[in-house]
Amino acid sequence: MFIFVVPQGPEASLRNIAIVITSTGLVAWIFGFLNEYIGNGSIAPSWWVHGLTNAATYFMAILTV
Repeated sequence: MFIFVVPQGPEASLRNIAIVITSTGLVAWIFGFLNEYIGNGSIAPSWWVHGLTNAATYFMAILTV
């Protein structure tokens, strides 16, 4: 929720807060599913997805500068 107190950040409306909570919960559920059913309890699948997402975001940020 820190995003709402950053200068120039989004407005802390009920709609925006609901979007943040819902999207975070959905990603957590997906990571839990990956860990339990794909990785047999290992955190490796969600670790890889998280790392690849960070890398993709990094490269997209480089390309837009």
